[in-house]
Formats: sequence, C-alpha cells, structure tokens
Amino acid sequence: MSRFLIPGWRFVDLSGPAKQLIVVGYPHTSRRDFVLAQAARFRKGRDMLSLVAETEFYGLRGAVLRMLGCMPVPRASGAGLTDEIVKILAHRPQTSLGICPEAGIEWRSAWRTGYWVIAMITGIPVCYVSFDYLRRCVILHEPVQMTGDPEVDLAHARSLYSPVTALRPDDAAPIVFSEAWCVDLHRMQRQRQLWAQMRLSSEVGHHDLSAPTKSEM
Repeated sequence: MSRFLIPGWRFVDLSGPAKQLIVVGYPHTSRRDFVLAQAARFRKGRDMLSLVAETEFYGLRGAVLRMLGCMPVPRASGAGLTDEIVKILAHRPQTSLGICPEAGIEWRSAWRTGYWVIAMITGIPVCYVSFDYLRRCVILHEPVQMTGDPEVDLAHARSLYSPVTALRPDDAAPIVFSEAWCVDLHRMQRQRQLWAQMRLSSEVGHHDLSAPTKSEM
C-alpha cells in the first residue's frame, strides 16, 4: 500500500507490469470515482483509453475529458462500438482500456457485457479496480484472463468486490449480466481472427518503421 495522489486516500497496486489491460472500475456511483480512476492511472503512468457517457461531453468538461483521452459512448452503444475499440487496441498495444460496466452513476439492474466481450476477443487480461469509500482506498487487483464462462468470471469479480463500499451503496449495480444476453460465438470467432490480423499488421508496421534503411546502414 502506498500514498496516493488524492489526500486521505491510499493506493494498492497488484496489477503488475502488463503493458495492456482492460481496467474495470466498480462500484461507480459518483463522478468522484472518475477522479479516483484518473489519479490511479497517473500514479501508474499508464496510457489509457477511457469510455465515458457521451452526455458528459459538454463545455469545459468535454474538453478536459478529451484531453485525458476519453472516448464518448452513446447510450445505445452496441457491436459497432466494440469493433471500433478492438481496432484501436490492436493498433495501440501500449494503450489500456478503462471502463465502468455500470455505464453511469445511476442504479442499473445489471453490468454491461462490453468489457467481457472485448477481453474474450483480444485475450487482454482484465484488471478489476475497487473504489472503497469506507477504507478510502483504490485497489488495482491482480489481472485475470476471462475463462469464457460469464458466470465463473462474474463470480470472481463478486469475490473481489464483496468487501468494497461505494460512496452511494444503494446505487451500485448487482454484478450480473442481463438474463436476456447471450454470447454470439460465431461473431466472436470472426472478431478474434480479425483481431489477430490487425495485431500482426500493427507489429509488422512497427518493425518496418524501426528497421534501418539502406542509407542508414
């Protein structure tokens, strides 16, 4: 445990040296959580693409969010957004994804599934982050690979978050996915193949740029 950038708060970092993570923040019941998440990001020195509701992008606040590398997310976001994020992460292997699966500070009946789907497509480990207002502590938990079984993965998340107290506990969503949601395995397999192609293309391009030209040899 170490001192944090925000007075009165502590920072526990179990995330290790991984270059690219899907960082899942919970419970998200206040805009203060975003401040804590950004402080953790700067404390860690991590390049982060953070997903934020598009309704937050107005005036000076919107300018600050864009400066911090945040991406506006429509309320009715779906597969198209997932494809876009996968493409960004494939071409920016040093960039992590920051997301709150509640998709807002108001109470919701379930988590959104986007982070899990992206983790399954890309193989990028998930790092759960806790905002614990009782202990005034932000914890970056040890990264884990998604197993492919949502119930197993959510059970692990619940075990990490069970001792955590939100700023507004009644507004914290239950750690479940919607009963109406199901995994589209065929689409996910196609996306995995596309991810592998994009990642390979990105790596080849990086090596080409770093290789010396004939005139330099």
